[in-house]
Amino acid sequence: VCSSDLWNTKQVMTEKHMLVLGVGAHSSQGKRDTNEDRFHVEQSWQLKTSDKSETDPVVNETVDYFGVYDGHCGVDAAMYLEASLHHYLVSRPSFKDNTKQACIDAYAAADKEFLEYAATCTSKDVGAVCTSAILRYSSPYKATLTVANVGDASAVLVQNDKAALVSVEHKAKSFKEDIDHIKKSGGFLIKDRVNGILAVTRTIGDQYYKTKRSKRYTADLVQSKPSIFETQIEVKNHKDSKSNTSKHNFMIIASDGLWDVITPA
Repeated sequence: VCSSDLWNTKQVMTEKHMLVLGVGAHSSQGKRDTNEDRFHVEQSWQLKTSDKSETDPVVNETVDYFGVYDGHCGVDAAMYLEASLHHYLVSRPSFKDNTKQACIDAYAAADKEFLEYAATCTSKDVGAVCTSAILRYSSPYKATLTVANVGDASAVLVQNDKAALVSVEHKAKSFKEDIDHIKKSGGFLIKDRVNGILAVTRTIGDQYYKTKRSKRYTADLVQSKPSIFETQIEVKNHKDSKSNTSKHNFMIIASDGLWDVITPA
């Protein structure tokens, strides 16, 4: 996601939205047998309220949405999030005036619905980590950026040519808050993995680690509550559309396949 023309990609720049000048997305398969990563982009997404469905938007506005979803034990959870998480977000009642809370509510709703689906098929133990970002505009030149994530798909925001990690890596080997929660809830860690299997501590899905599947846990070992970062993004010299003086140069959202070989920040 660029706030300046940093690579050769199609530019989308209108009087309505002058913050995001270009978007690029790419996915490729690594050494594993399948590619379980998915992504979703909604640029200049025009939301319109409706009473037809529970997943219809609750506001009339135009937003930008970006999401990366990294599945494990199968691609079902990542595909589910690719198709639905952005709809869950804009349809939460809290989205009207509290984007942070809407992210929490959306992730919880997506987790609940996917677990219900997974219980009826062969996808019982499939899950996904995800990172989403949404831009909500107060003017054509100013917006609030809200980033939410569970797991280890990371987001990096480059400001004044300096990279800053704006997501939290929920890893079983390092995130102490979740490590303590897992142990108190009846789980354990072996070789930096939850119950000796899962390397991350927050996901969507993964029924095996939830109280719905195992009554021996006092709480879900692996949680779906996202960590959230929020900041204001603004173009100061907006009289000349080719001269973007925003201190935010660009943002990268990627799965751990990238960050395992490139230090996020």
